[in-house]
Amino acid sequence: MSSTEQQFDSDRFEKDLKALCVNFANCLEAVYFEIAKEADNPLAASLHQCLVLTDELHTLAELIRSDTNASTDVIATFSDRCTEIETLFKRIDALQEFVANTQEHFNALEATVSKAEKELLHKK
Repeated sequence: MSSTEQQFDSDRFEKDLKALCVNFANCLEAVYFEIAKEADNPLAASLHQCLVLTDELHTLAELIRSDTNASTDVIATFSDRCTEIETLFKRIDALQEFVANTQEHFNALEATVSKAEKELLHKK
């Protein structure tokens, strides 16, 4: 599943959850108003508690949505940084190879210079 499809599913889930919370709250509120007409009704108190919990569920769903969006942004940034680090690692490897190759040539040149100096000293 591509990231676009995952985002679409996430958006749909978010909308469905929000709609469910709103519908549930509306239903409970309608029932509560009918029952609340009678004073000191324990059922009314229970329904009121359900309404409060439904509101908390809706708030929780909003927090989850917010955290999900923030996490998605962080993951995207992290992914971009990983790509940059891979490129940097390749450059470091190439530089390491260049330094090793240069060291090898320098050692060969140093050996040649030492040999030439010795030959020059023996000819004098």
